Amino acid sequence: MENMDTKNLLKEIKTLPLDKELYKKLFTDIVRVRVFEEETIQLFQNAKIIGYLHPSIGNEAAEVGAAEALAKEDIVFPTHRGHGFFVARGADLGKLMAELMGRQTGYCQGRGGDLHMAAPEVGIMQVQGILGAQLPHAVGTAIAHKNMKNGKVTFCLFGDGAAGNGTFHESLNLASIWKLPVVFGCINNGYAASFSFKKSTSVPTNAIRAVSYSMPGYDVDGRDVWQVYCASKEAVDRARAGEGPSLLQFNTFRWRGHDPNDDAPYRPKEELAQWEQNDPVKIGIKKIMEEKILEQADIDRIYDDAKKEVKASVDFGLAQPMPTFEDYLADVEGKY
Repeated sequence: MENMDTKNLLKEIKTLPLDKELYKKLFTDIVRVRVFEEETIQLFQNAKIIGYLHPSIGNEAAEVGAAEALAKEDIVFPTHRGHGFFVARGADLGKLMAELMGRQTGYCQGRGGDLHMAAPEVGIMQVQGILGAQLPHAVGTAIAHKNMKNGKVTFCLFGDGAAGNGTFHESLNLASIWKLPVVFGCINNGYAASFSFKKSTSVPTNAIRAVSYSMPGYDVDGRDVWQVYCASKEAVDRARAGEGPSLLQFNTFRWRGHDPNDDAPYRPKEELAQWEQNDPVKIGIKKIMEEKILEQADIDRIYDDAKKEVKASVDFGLAQPMPTFEDYLADVEGKY
């Protein structure tokens, strides 16, 4: 697998000239996602967040860059580790936090939580708890877009574990046959729960699999928000022009374990020690300094603003009521 020549099978990423104002916005959103996720971990450990939690730390650049490539009216199917897409697409952080806390005023009235959340007002469809279930759902919305001729694109995110499911292959095949306006994005952080990508997959990148379905495949540095944006924009523009789907693999680095309760004993210590050079926030700061986009004081201000915004979302969430028995009953009474 490691010796396989992939260069002639992959689509070359055309890097656009750096737009410093846009990069500033992208970095700001990366910081907003990071601060939000750090806060959710603390809340989860203090039993303020109900159910499960899959922080997207390490995936921020992939989520933010891809989100920026989309139009407001486009549809997104996120992964179960996809809070960053909610933040980047402009979801209300208060309602987002309230949902994670299981509160009645959350996006799904506290019923969805981490694994089944949706935010239709910003075009985000429901997170799927079943691995890979979002892939055929995304094909379905893309069929609707094509039949309605509304110019919308569906962006479907999934992890490297889901790429081993039959739904992955069935969805890509059908989308290609019908040239549907859908972009498939595999966020590969190296592990499906506790199982290494290197041990589970016969190719060095899922992007190569695009060749089997007659679509472009991009192997993208998912830590580099500008490369993510450029590759995603090209794929989205192609889909919107009626030229069919694309497959992108965003290579990221998982921060720690699968969830806050997982101390990742299956990962070598030397691998975990590589986090600093794989951190999307630090990579973004390095780029900002090299390109002289911002001063340190500006970066500090971005962090301060993000912390205030997230604190306000926490305060909102904690102040909201929990669903009552009557609320749950009203969801089903007389309907089934």
